[in-house]
Amino acid sequence: MNAATATYNEQPCLIGPEQSLIGVLTMPETVTKPAVIFLNAGMLHRVGPNRCYVKWARWLAELGHPVLRFDSSGLGDSPVSQSNADYDGRMHEETSWAMAAVTKACGSDQFILGGLCLGAVNALLAAAHEPQVCGVVMQNPQFLDEDELTAYVEARNWQYWRRVLFNPERWKDFFTGKADYKMILARLRGFFIRKDKVNDIADKTVARFNLLIERGTSILLVNSALDVSRDYLDVMLRDRAAEFQATGRMTIGEITDCDHLFTTLDSQQCFLDMFIRWADASSAET
Repeated sequence: MNAATATYNEQPCLIGPEQSLIGVLTMPETVTKPAVIFLNAGMLHRVGPNRCYVKWARWLAELGHPVLRFDSSGLGDSPVSQSNADYDGRMHEETSWAMAAVTKACGSDQFILGGLCLGAVNALLAAAHEPQVCGVVMQNPQFLDEDELTAYVEARNWQYWRRVLFNPERWKDFFTGKADYKMILARLRGFFIRKDKVNDIADKTVARFNLLIERGTSILLVNSALDVSRDYLDVMLRDRAAEFQATGRMTIGEITDCDHLFTTLDSQQCFLDMFIRWADASSAET
């Protein structure tokens, strides 16, 4: 795909009652599929890590999806929010404004919310409140605002411990004062966190997944094989993954040789292929 043959156009999009949130709407020549909204990957600008949101937006627009990527308040080009709402409430409110802006621009009334890392979690939170959301795409979700959960999961990231314990350079750093002792203590602290405390957090996430599935919303969970998000999902879903997948409303995929930020072009293309297969299958079921 190149600019000379592109069958989409891109336009700025002002979002919210004060039009204070800034986004870019990538429009296909003809809208034939649900609109896609990408939520910020952690604290990153709306282009996404390695500009992957830009690439995915253009590729999906070629297939008939309007795609909005926007900056939540306090990120990128959007100013800090003056709202008194808590974090979850603000994320839902701003995502709702983004959906309204897309509807106004092109008439779309069905949405797929997606994001990477914390953006994936925010997509799940917002989707639970919005019946117009027909799909949720979660890439390497990490529930970073839950300190106890993060410590519990990272302590049990056996890939990390294998890399560290069998690396002579790490031991050299440890005994010469060059190691990150604060991070090591944080990892070790996770071994002393009770599982029932983590289960309380997991119950909330399972309830959101259950609500979406009962509503008929399709969910795509994408993990990078080299990422700790696999461990997050094991803890959050517990023994419900097979049950949710059996409904036909949840798809779990893994991309090998892929890091947390989808750095390589091959991993970005793999995700796009996975998204297209999932979206086509989901539309066939409705």
